Amino acid sequence: MNICYYDYKSEERFSRLKILCADKETLNSTMNNITPVLDKSAIKADIYQTTSGIGEYEVNIEFHDDYDKEAGGVFNEIIKDNKLVMVS
Repeated sequence: MNICYYDYKSEERFSRLKILCADKETLNSTMNNITPVLDKSAIKADIYQTTSGIGEYEVNIEFHDDYDKEAGGVFNEIIKDNKLVMVS
């Protein structure tokens, strides 16, 4: 399995986790692991997938109006479960 990378951004009530994978197969495997984690969350995420200009597959998971800062725990679980590597 290829390594996927992530970037995290948070400000006020908005949080986003961007995951980049080198191929679609790895992204699909990662998404299969992410779905149960998101299903357990009390707040719902906006999820969208795209392909970057350099041929990487990308998924963005966004929480809006996250008053109780629940997104951080959800993102930590996703990062650990999928052994994601932070983009430096």
